[in-house]
Amino acid sequence: MRRSDREIKDLKEIMNVIQQCDTCRVGLMDGKVPYIVPLSFGVREENGRITLYFHSAPEGRKIRLMEENKVAAFEMDTAHELIESETACGYGMNYKCVLGGGTISFIDDFEEKKAALSILMEQYTTNGDLPFSENMIKAVKVIKLEVEEISCKCCNR
Repeated sequence: MRRSDREIKDLKEIMNVIQQCDTCRVGLMDGKVPYIVPLSFGVREENGRITLYFHSAPEGRKIRLMEENKVAAFEMDTAHELIESETACGYGMNYKCVLGGGTISFIDDFEEKKAALSILMEQYTTNGDLPFSENMIKAVKVIKLEVEEISCKCCNR
């Protein structure tokens, strides 16, 4: 990272930024062309390892690309604030962002899918005991991204 003064390295602080985000953009390769898709997500940190969880319809372009190439990049951001100025070049933006990459796998086990979906729900609601329909759990595709590299930046001007 060019501006090391803006880098966040503490894992607790990185997790705090992630928990403030509401969308994770996942980058996949479609031949020679990158494909970026915004997704709802859940996150878990265990023993210093971060795992992201996503849900999806069981088929489509994103799933096909994930099956073809298990490597993915991701980006999420939050705390956007426009900095105004008297001149155009003086304008700027405050924000926090997390970037990284890792390996994708699919969760097929019913109980593991249910647990991952509960993690995803925790990102968006404090009611973690919402029931899941058995048919819905069986029908949905659950994606796991094991983070292998991560960086976090807080840009405050």
